[in-house]
Amino acid sequence: NMRLEESIMHAIDGNAVLFLGAGFNSGAINFNDERFPLGNELCQRIIEDGNIDVSEDSEKDKEDLQYISERYLENNTKTDLINFLKKQFTCKKLSDAQKIISSINWKRIYTTNYDDTIEYASKIGEVQRDSIDPKKNYADVLRKKGAIIHINGYIGNVTEDDLDDTFMNSMITALEKRIDEAHMKKKIS
Repeated sequence: NMRLEESIMHAIDGNAVLFLGAGFNSGAINFNDERFPLGNELCQRIIEDGNIDVSEDSEKDKEDLQYISERYLENNTKTDLINFLKKQFTCKKLSDAQKIISSINWKRIYTTNYDDTIEYASKIGEVQRDSIDPKKNYADVLRKKGAIIHINGYIGNVTEDDLDDTFMNSMITALEKRIDEAHMKKKIS
């Protein structure tokens, strides 16, 4: 069993891998001067931004990211949706903890987050890291020291074509999983 001190030394020496999830962007602020959306908050923000009339929609539909995105695109362009998502998932302000964590010489960073919080924190700390998303070849990951691997997708690389497949589908799956985890935590506690 590795002790905490030994683990810290491996990280400092650049021999540790970091895994990040939704909690990492806690305390960060996006380009709308809001905290990053979790779960159904993204649907609500899309509804508000797109002025979508959901008065006759079911509660389930109001929380369905695919459905709400399609409704948004009825009166807005894919470029509008991408710009909206970029404002939601692009970091403007960081916490001290995010700055400290990103300053460590990680061998590699894996994240389920779409946002650029770890990229921004690294840049602020003058640490150069490449961002890799699911569209890239996995062999690229193994060659890049310190790379940030976005498992589900990365807002910095999203294109109009991604809205129809990879990005939106993986975002929906990840948000649904977070919602399920939140409900499970409530049941357990």
